[in-house]
Amino acid sequence: MKLLTNKFFIICLCVALFFSVVPTVWLMLGRSDLIRSTVNTVAVPFRWVGSKISDGFKGFGSYFSSMDRLLKENEDLTKENESLRAEIYDLKRIEKENDNLKKYINLDSNYQNNKWIAAKVVATTDLVWTINCGTEAGIKTGRPVVSSSGAIGTVTEAGVGWAYVKPIWKSGVSISAVDVDTDCMGEVTSSTDLAIKGQCRFSGTEESAKMQVGDIVMTSGMGSSWPGNVVIGEILDVQYDAFSRVPVAVVQIAAFTNNPDVVLVLDGGS
Repeated sequence: MKLLTNKFFIICLCVALFFSVVPTVWLMLGRSDLIRSTVNTVAVPFRWVGSKISDGFKGFGSYFSSMDRLLKENEDLTKENESLRAEIYDLKRIEKENDNLKKYINLDSNYQNNKWIAAKVVATTDLVWTINCGTEAGIKTGRPVVSSSGAIGTVTEAGVGWAYVKPIWKSGVSISAVDVDTDCMGEVTSSTDLAIKGQCRFSGTEESAKMQVGDIVMTSGMGSSWPGNVVIGEILDVQYDAFSRVPVAVVQIAAFTNNPDVVLVLDGGS
């Protein structure tokens, strides 16, 4: 009984009766044209809804198609960027190799009277420098190492593909040297208190020597494995030993602040 009193149910029942009774009457009266007109009128909103749903599906299809296209374009751009980065890397590598080649050539021209082995500095510590060539290239212990700035040190240990170089400003180094501005002969020795500054002491052998600040000190080529005319550094200070009265100078090592990446090692021969 409650169902018969429900307004919504009554409205639906009336609509159903209308669409079942009225078309039947029109059909009996031969007015099928009215039926078609009514059906077309009723179907308009349904066709509109169907059209919108169809447009919606087309829109979704177009959206996903656009997304696929954008993803493809992004993938192509990513590959292009990777290719460009690879080209830039190659250009930088070639530029670096050319720069190293120029350094090799300059070093060879500076020390062309001797046979040298070119190497790259791959690591540095407070105690030793590591280079990328060793026994396979003919490098032996005790051989001098130079850069474009001057003397670096000596080889202390070598293996296949590597060698350790001890800088001349570290303790235990002694090189026969000369003040090229005064021709004062002497010896460059390392000192623990000066090593941190990249400095050494240069002791003259004659009391009458007149070394001065700013003079250039080079290897003399006498009494050691070092060849002559390799720059060691510049005199910063000159004092006289209280007992021997010979001049003692502090020399700033030229290669200390240069941090070279290319060096030459004097070939020790066969």
